[in-house]
Formats: sequence, C-alpha cells, structure tokens
Amino acid sequence: MGHAPLSWEEAVSARMPTPTEADRLNLPKGVPLLRITRTTTSPDGTVLEINDTRMSADTFDIGYILTRHPSAKHP
Repeated sequence: MGHAPLSWEEAVSARMPTPTEADRLNLPKGVPLLRITRTTTSPDGTVLEINDTRMSADTFDIGYILTRHPSAKHP
C-alpha cells in the first residue's frame, strides 16, 4: 500500500463482558472476555487501522513471539 514501514501497538485486556457482548458472542454466564486492540500507524503518524477483537477467555489463548533487540547486550 506504499505505507511501509508500519508500526503496531497492541493492548490486551480481560474483563467480564457487558450483557450485549455476552449475548452477541454467545458467552456462557461467568466467562471473562479477552480483548485485543491493535493500532497500525504509518511512519508519518497516520493511523491506518484500528482492530478491536473480543473473544471468549475460556476458548482462546493469546501468544506472542518475543525477540531480543540487537542493541541488548549482556554486561
């Protein structure tokens, strides 16, 4: 799309769903909601996308690959 390099900021949270969320996601009573909010930004700071994902905490896992930055050195 000609915006590279892009940057992403992501926030993960867990909470009890609102009645509307529980109904729309068909969540059993007492099951928490996982929420991931990701914002994609271009190099000039333009927001290109906001992704708001909500899912059942008893059905889904969230995982990430963590990579050490090249500047990190052992003392």
